[in-house]
Amino acid sequence: MEGYGRYRFVRRLGGGDTSEVLLCDHGGRRVALKVFSIQGRQLQEMIAEAAEDLDARLRRRFVAEAELVAGFEHPNIVEILEITELLDDRPCF
Repeated sequence: MEGYGRYRFVRRLGGGDTSEVLLCDHGGRRVALKVFSIQGRQLQEMIAEAAEDLDARLRRRFVAEAELVAGFEHPNIVEILEITELLDDRPCF
């Protein structure tokens, strides 16, 4: 699937209003890729009507979440391998 760079899309695992989680192959290793993705219709309308750049704020919050989780080391918390962007400039981890 195009747009995922070095991650080969396998299938969608789930998602919400601001992200989706994809199962991908990364060099022979199965990984979960959490991708910033505004899916909720109400949120899309809010972004379109916002006086300030709501999309940019949500992107910053998404990356801040990744940075926070990357600081944890626990068997019940997924390991963040990298924080990057897809070919279409959406942040992901």
